Amino acid sequence: MLEGKSSESTAFLPGYDIGLAAFVVLLVAIGHTEIACGASLGAELDYRAWAANPAEPGPSLPPSGRSLFDHLVSDGRGGYELPFPFTALLQQIALRAHCAHARRGAYQDCYRAVLIPLGRSLQRGAVRDASSGAHSEDFFRSPRAVFAMVDDLASTPEAPLSKARLYLGYQETAAVVEVISYNEAAGRFEFQIVKDYRAGGKTEIVYANRAVCVACHQNHAPLFSRQVWDETNANTAIAQRLLATGRDFYGVRVNRGVGIPQAIDNAVNGANLFAAQQLLWRKGCGADDLPARRCRAAVFTAALQYALSGDLGYDNADSEWPEKLDQAFAANWRQHWPHGLALPDASVPNRDPLQTEQSARWAHVAAKFDPLQPRPYSAVWQQDEAQRQLIAGVAVTLTRADLVALNRTLARKRGKAPTRAYSQRCDITRHARRVAFQCEGQGERMHGRWQRDARGALSGVIDELRWADGTRISALELSDMRSAGARAYRAALRREGLPARNAQGQLFARFSMRELASGRASATLEVVEDFSIVRAALANIAADSREDVFADLPFRRPVLLAALWRALGVALPAACCLDSSGMPAAQTEALPASASEPELATFFRYCATCHQSNERSPPSFLHAEGTSAAQGVRQCAQRIYYRLAMWQQTPQAREKTPMPPEIALRGLYAHADWPRSRELSAMKSYAARAIENFDERALLAQPYEALRSCLSARTEKGAQQ
Repeated sequence: MLEGKSSESTAFLPGYDIGLAAFVVLLVAIGHTEIACGASLGAELDYRAWAANPAEPGPSLPPSGRSLFDHLVSDGRGGYELPFPFTALLQQIALRAHCAHARRGAYQDCYRAVLIPLGRSLQRGAVRDASSGAHSEDFFRSPRAVFAMVDDLASTPEAPLSKARLYLGYQETAAVVEVISYNEAAGRFEFQIVKDYRAGGKTEIVYANRAVCVACHQNHAPLFSRQVWDETNANTAIAQRLLATGRDFYGVRVNRGVGIPQAIDNAVNGANLFAAQQLLWRKGCGADDLPARRCRAAVFTAALQYALSGDLGYDNADSEWPEKLDQAFAANWRQHWPHGLALPDASVPNRDPLQTEQSARWAHVAAKFDPLQPRPYSAVWQQDEAQRQLIAGVAVTLTRADLVALNRTLARKRGKAPTRAYSQRCDITRHARRVAFQCEGQGERMHGRWQRDARGALSGVIDELRWADGTRISALELSDMRSAGARAYRAALRREGLPARNAQGQLFARFSMRELASGRASATLEVVEDFSIVRAALANIAADSREDVFADLPFRRPVLLAALWRALGVALPAACCLDSSGMPAAQTEALPASASEPELATFFRYCATCHQSNERSPPSFLHAEGTSAAQGVRQCAQRIYYRLAMWQQTPQAREKTPMPPEIALRGLYAHADWPRSRELSAMKSYAARAIENFDERALLAQPYEALRSCLSARTEKGAQQ
């Protein structure tokens, strides 16, 4: 029997700034190696051993299902419901997530939020774009706000699972909400943008260009910085500047400590495990045959034990465990991950934007802090750890409401379940109204206490219970304790507010004690073996080839729960969020057509994926609508040249991340010496010719943010008008 808490560490800044990003969808090296001037790009390394592959961002539109965000803002009639202002949207989301706090009017308690006035988001330049020659205080008048659902909010089994699955980044000046939310059907996070979100705006929701997102979100999930989160209002210097504006920031308390970013960090780290757990669910057990279905059923069975016991563990001593799970998992592990499964890193370095005294440089993001930098894996799981993490990860998807419903169902069905009574002899010590006890039986031992308050009510706790096999269970509450005759007492057993269960899923049904003479007593624990009902139900589901519950598909909580309730004869509404009926069609932004400008062929090859778009950021200098791509390159020439020139500097000397970025070149450039390549030289030469009175030394000596704005010529013209 496996015991102990999962080692799962449970960090979001959707849409980290990628500046002048190029085609950023291809390989990043395991154990990233810096590229100095003239150095080789290095061999392309195998990403098959990674849980999430930045080389394969996947389609921008969901391959199946819809995002949690879509479910929370759909009006059910083929449209979206996006109230303004932002506080109204937050309140709607909290209510539709079935957050109990929202029903009491305290919807702010349904999420955690931080303010980031000088961050690394794609929208960080919006303040400067909105007011020509922006003052440094403008960043603090309109900080980016990041909101994350970090707690189990589900009040009913049919409620959406939102914990660690929904993240919003709101930049008021840009009228943009960036969204990262989970898709239950596809088993992945989706990246979305709410555009023109303002009073009177023509608000629309589009699925973002996933290749752009995965350039920084290399884990296919949210990101957050490492401790101590100096970009946020947890930094007292930033909090003071925010307070000095006198503004209310969507109900977010400005003066907060590190507890809030720590909670978001935990949620993001937990979200970083989802891709690995989904991969293990499918490939760890194998294809769609009976052994694979039985393997997944064994995982779900163990996950239910883990959740019902309050993370005590699960029963891997079952006689069928090796055949159902261990053997299948071991064979597939040898095939797919013989050297271990690598997890991408969900954290970027902590950055204090106020370290410089020059306010004009506050928005500057040095190369070493840029989330575009390839990140090595954060951990490598071996088979045993991966198996434990899979079970713990599936267990986390079971909400408290799910566990309450399952316990109630078993309570109605346990009439014929075997019951075992464990008797122990006890020593008791009285202190006024308090009684302490230490008991020992046939290998079982426990100690605890109970007391009677001034009104005569009884309560108590078993501090620790030990079984002969070494199992330890702590903090068992003596619930509904009452007298059962002269000097006799009985109580139900609960743990963390739920019926107490061991790692095998069996119920600690009742505790009773009778005081004897001379400080002695006898105690009895009754254990009901009702989890066998669940085990049998899941075995039947796995054996039924007509069911797709344990098929070679993503782990889908609503499907598994629905099948379990049916097998147990329980009528409960379907859990959210698989049914997308009544939703508008999912949309991604239509990309402009490629231009036919031979001189710019190299730019289109290396830059078009991110810079031929309808977005302001990354700057769409190759977008030919309303102007030519050549005009766009001329508008951005200073910044383009600056980024290209970073390839001729050592990594330590680089002010900014070079463009095209390293992760793009691993797939786009076949030769070893990119810094001296003809392609790089051609792009630099073109940009240099577009700069009036070009002087390379003078250009590179300037702060990057002081260079000419890199809006497209079309957008710049509109801004000037």
